[in-house]
Amino acid sequence: MTAQEGILTALFAAACAAWLARERQARAERRNVRGMFGLGEAILSASSPREILSRVACVIPEVLGKVEVRLYLHDRPMRSLDRILNNPDDEGESISIESPRGMVQRGVVECFKNRALLEIRDTLLSPFAEDDSQLVELMPPRALLFVPMFALEDVIGVLEIRDSHRTRTFCPDGGAVAQHLANQMALAIRLLRQHSMQEKLSRTEKLAAVGRLVAGVVNDLQDPLCEISRMAERALRDSDGSDAELRRMAKEARKAHGIVTRLVAFARAGQDESRPVEINRVLRGLAEYRDQDWIARGVHVNLAIGEYPLYVLGAEGQLEQVLMNLLLYAEQVLPETDPKSIGIRTASLAHRAFIDIEFSCAGEGSDPFAAGAEGSALGVCRSIVVGHGGEVTLARKASGFSAFEVVLPCAPEDAVLAIAPSHEGKPAPRSLTALLIEPDELEQARLMTLLSARGYRVIPVRGADQGIDLAERLRFDVAFISARLSGRNFEETYATIRPQVSAFVLLEDAESAGAALSVGVEGRFLLMKPVEEDRLDHTLDAVETYLRQLPVAHV
Repeated sequence: MTAQEGILTALFAAACAAWLARERQARAERRNVRGMFGLGEAILSASSPREILSRVACVIPEVLGKVEVRLYLHDRPMRSLDRILNNPDDEGESISIESPRGMVQRGVVECFKNRALLEIRDTLLSPFAEDDSQLVELMPPRALLFVPMFALEDVIGVLEIRDSHRTRTFCPDGGAVAQHLANQMALAIRLLRQHSMQEKLSRTEKLAAVGRLVAGVVNDLQDPLCEISRMAERALRDSDGSDAELRRMAKEARKAHGIVTRLVAFARAGQDESRPVEINRVLRGLAEYRDQDWIARGVHVNLAIGEYPLYVLGAEGQLEQVLMNLLLYAEQVLPETDPKSIGIRTASLAHRAFIDIEFSCAGEGSDPFAAGAEGSALGVCRSIVVGHGGEVTLARKASGFSAFEVVLPCAPEDAVLAIAPSHEGKPAPRSLTALLIEPDELEQARLMTLLSARGYRVIPVRGADQGIDLAERLRFDVAFISARLSGRNFEETYATIRPQVSAFVLLEDAESAGAALSVGVEGRFLLMKPVEEDRLDHTLDAVETYLRQLPVAHV
C-alpha cells in the first residue's frame, strides 16, 4: 500500500468513526426526546406534586447522567419555599425567603427571586460556600443547577438538580432540558391546584344545597309540632294533669318543638348578609386584646400584617370568632420552654385572602378539627369558614412549628367602595368577649353563631373545668354557663371564676323548675333554652347596660 492509499484509508476510518459517534449521539438524543415526551405525559397525569417528583426522579438521570432531583414549592402566606419529599416519612424542609441558611438554601432563594436559572459548577468555589452556616448540609453536592418553575408568568417554585460525585457543566443543553422540564412540572402543579379548588367549591355548594333543603323541611315541621304541643297542653289541663300518657305526650311534644326551634334558628343565623370586612383590622384588634397575656407568658409574636386594607366578604363577628379560636388553640399548644412564638401573616392573590397563623408546638398532637371537647369548637370554626366560601387547614411545618392556613374570598371592589363612606368619622363598636360553657353541641354551635353575629368574641367549651382553666388565662366580659354541667354546677363554677368575669348568664332549660332562684344576684342573668333571638337580644341589652355601669378597671 502506497503512502497516499494509507492516508486515504486513515481518513476514511476517521470519517466512519465520526459518523458512528454522531449516530450514537443522535440515537441517544432521540431516546432522550422520546423519554422527555413520555415524561411530560406522565407528569400531566400525576395526582400530586410528590408523584410528579417521583416520576421525574426516575427519568432525569437518563438524560443528564447520575444526578439527584429536588423540588421546592412556594408557600406564599409563609414567604417560604417548602421541599416536596419523595418519602413522606422523611423530615420536611422549609426555606425562609427572607433568611436562607447554607449554600443550597441560598441558591434556591436566589434562583426564585431572580427568576433565572442558576448554575454552580463547583460548590467549593462558589461564593455561597463562604457562608459559615453551610453546615446545615453535612455532605454538600459538588455541582448544582437551580431552575425556576414558570406557570405562565408566575414562578411557583424551584427545581434543584445536583451531582454529588463530580464537578460538571449543565448548560447550555442540560439547562435548556431542565428549564423545559421545570415549566412542565409547574403547569401540572398549577392544574392540580385548580382541580383541587374546583372540587372544594363543588363540595361547598353541595353542602350549602343540603343545608337549605334541611332548613326548609325543618321549617315546615315547626308549625305542626307547635300545634301538637298546644293541643297536648290543653288536653293535659282539661284532665287536671292526672293522665300519665298525656303528660308524657306533652313533654315529648315540647322536646320536639325545642329541637326544631333550635335547628330553624341555627339555619337563619347562618344566613346573615355578607359585607366587606377589613380582616387586617380584625387581626390587629385581636393581637392588641391578647398582647398583655402574651407578654406575661413570654410569647414572641411576629405580626406581619400588610399596611394596606384587606377586605373579605362575610360576617365580621363570625370571622373574628374563628380567628380568636385559632389563636387560642395556638396558645394552648405552645411548649413550656422556648421557643414560644406565634406569627400572624396576611396576603392576597387572585381575589383570595390568605391568613396564616404559625406557632411553635411540642409534638404533632391530634387533629384539632376532629370530634371532641376542643375539636368541636374548631369544627364549628371550619364550618363558618366553609360557609364563607373559604377553607381552613392545619399544616405541620418542620422544626416543631405548625400553622393554620385560612383562605377566604376577597370582597368585590364595588362593595368595598360602597361601604367606605359609611365608616368615616364613626368609632368602632366595642367587642365583648364571652365564655360559653355548654355541653349540648347543637345549642353551643347555635349560640356561637348568634353571639358572633352580634359582635361578640365567643370562646366555647363543653365542661366547667375547661372553662375555669380558660378564665384563669383570659379576660372575659361575660360568661354563658349551662345549668346542666357534669362535675360542677353553675354555682360552683360561678364562685370559682367570679374574680375574672364581670357578668354571668345562666342557660336554663325551659321545663326546669326553680331556675330564677339561681340568678337573684347583681350581675347574674337568666336565659331560657331553646334560646329565641328576641329573648337573647333582651338579655344582651341587660348585660351590656350592667357592664357600662361598672368601673373601667372591672370590665
